[in-house]
Order: sequence, then structure tokens, then C-alpha cells
Amino acid sequence: MSAIPKVSFPSLAHSWFSKNLPEIQSRSRACLSHLRPEQREEAMSEVLGVVFKTCVNAHKRGVLGRVTPFHAVVFTVKQYRAGRRMAGYSSTDVTSEAT
Repeated sequence: MSAIPKVSFPSLAHSWFSKNLPEIQSRSRACLSHLRPEQREEAMSEVLGVVFKTCVNAHKRGVLGRVTPFHAVVFTVKQYRAGRRMAGYSSTDVTSEAT
């Protein structure tokens, strides 16, 4: 039996995300400052979710060490502005912006 505890992969991605959360929030706020407050809140939630998902995927691929908070936020905000969402969207949903 090994004396080294086995750490699951999400906990490493979670620790990276938690350590960099203040910078991620600050950069997200700056990138989304042009939005109205209610839109900004939703956009911030979307950006934080996608950045976390990116961390988990980067760790699975073994490249989490190369991810910086700046680049994670910039690319996520670009995706958000292009209309890409974490959960997708439906153009038939009456509450959707696309409708």
C-alpha cells in the first residue's frame, strides 16, 4: 500500500481555480464592464463556469500548468461575445436572446 494519497483530477483543477479566483473575477469584471448590471451578472457567471470547465479539461490533457488566468478569461469572454454558452442555447426558447 502506498503512503502517498491518491488525489482525484477535479481537486487539482479546483485548487488552481480557487487560487486564481480573485484574478479571474477581476479580469472578468474589467472585460464585461460595458454591459448593464443585470447582463454583467449573468455574463460573469457564464465566464466563471467556462473557465472552471476549461481548467478541468486542461488538467485531463496535462496542460493545466500552461493556463494563465489572463488567457483563460480573455478567450472565454471572446467565446461569450460570439454567442457560445456553456450549456448552449435554444432559438425556440421564448426567453432566449436569439428569439
